[in-house]
Amino acid sequence: RLVAYRLHTWGLIGLSAELFTEVLRRRPYEPQSYRDLAYVSRDERPELAVLLYEIAARDQWDDRFQQMNVLIGEEYSLFIRALERAEHPLSSRLANRRNELNLPDERGDLRVILSWNTDNVDIDLWVTDPNGEKCYYAAPQNTSGGTLLDDVVQGFGPERFAQSDADSGDYVIEAHYYGNNGNRLEAETFIHVTVIKYAGTEREEVSEYDALLSEVNDVVTMARVSF
Repeated sequence: RLVAYRLHTWGLIGLSAELFTEVLRRRPYEPQSYRDLAYVSRDERPELAVLLYEIAARDQWDDRFQQMNVLIGEEYSLFIRALERAEHPLSSRLANRRNELNLPDERGDLRVILSWNTDNVDIDLWVTDPNGEKCYYAAPQNTSGGTLLDDVVQGFGPERFAQSDADSGDYVIEAHYYGNNGNRLEAETFIHVTVIKYAGTEREEVSEYDALLSEVNDVVTMARVSF
C-alpha cells in the first residue's frame, strides 16, 4: 500500500492501481482497500470508482473502521458532484444515489478532510485561522466558528474540520504525526488531505494534497487556503 501511494504521487497511475488491486485482493475486509483503488481510478476509470465507492459505502465493517463510512460517504458525494459539473454520462445515473444512500451534502465556506493509509496510527489535523487561532484535538472549536469534527486515534481516519463562514485571510492546514499504536518496524505513513471551499455551492472548489510522514512528532504543512 505504501509503494502504491508513492507511485501515485509520482504520476504512475496505472502501476499504482495495479498494486492497490493487489491490496484489495489481500485485504478485502478493510474499507480503505476499496477507497484507495477508487481514488486512483476516478479520472481514468470512473465507472470502476463508482462501483468501489458503492461497495465501501454499503458494506458493514469492523467497529474500528466505522469512521471510514463517514469519509467514504463524503468522498463519494464529492465525486458525484464532480461528475455532474463535468456533465459526465454517469452523472444522470447517479442523480438519485446521494438520497438513496443518504450521502452527506455538506455545505460551508471551508471543509478539510484528513485521512491516512496505515492502520493503528494517530494523525492529528491542525487548522490555524487568519487570527492565528489553532483548531485541533485539544481545542476543537475556534472563536470564529470553526470546528474539528473528529479525533480518530485508530483505523485510517478521518479527521475533519468545518467552518460555515470563513474569515478573510489565510487558513494554514497542517498534519501532526501524534503516535504509532501498531507493532510495526516501519513508521512511515502517507496522508491525504482534501480541501473544499464553498462546499455544496456552484462555487465549490476541491483541492487534494498528499504527503509522507516518517516519524512520530513530524509536522507537515499541507495547504494554505485564502479567503
